[in-house]
Amino acid sequence: MRAVVQRVSAAEVEVAGDRIAQLDHGLLALVGVGREDGSRDALDLALIW
Repeated sequence: MRAVVQRVSAAEVEVAGDRIAQLDHGLLALVGVGREDGSRDALDLALIW
């Protein structure tokens, strides 16, 4: 499991050409989850932030 948090002035998420989320100034978190990751990995990551 990996995560990158970045401060942004604006961001949006599109799926198949449809915008499903957007934000102005704030923090954008990109999280990658693999098949071998479990609930303990998610908890450890959450406790970091």
